[in-house]
Amino acid sequence: MKAVLKALHLSSEYLDNLENRAKSAEIVGRPTYINAPAETILDRLLGKYDYGDGRKEQDPNYMIFSSRGCNYPDRIFGKWFLSQFRRWGLVKGAPDYAGVVNRVMRPEIYLEAMKELGVTPKVADLPKFTLWDGTTFDSKDPEKYAHSFPVNSMAEA
Repeated sequence: MKAVLKALHLSSEYLDNLENRAKSAEIVGRPTYINAPAETILDRLLGKYDYGDGRKEQDPNYMIFSSRGCNYPDRIFGKWFLSQFRRWGLVKGAPDYAGVVNRVMRPEIYLEAMKELGVTPKVADLPKFTLWDGTTFDSKDPEKYAHSFPVNSMAEA
């Protein structure tokens, strides 16, 4: 597991160097991976969006991989994923949010792996976050969040 986390970190650092993105786009664009033109992938990696309807946008927060701490397995995101599984009926009844997340999201293994690489990540578990639509996910009550949507496919046990 630590070897995978180390590889993820090193590849993220590699991608954060903008000079490496063209080659990376060419590789992942191959038919054995994404099967898309390298230019299309590169534009996304650089935050260049063409919506095909005349709108074009340069995202100032284009994809950054290692420097934003995005590889850290923050347990709040595991709880959010489970709340979505609950909302859409992919699990019946309320899951053991904390139990499942504590078995799957393992920040202690991540931190050990980073220490072995000599990396000190600047991370902290978030207690809550606000999504693009203005809703706030609070990790203390993921079941309440799952039930907060009028559109759902809730399934009871």
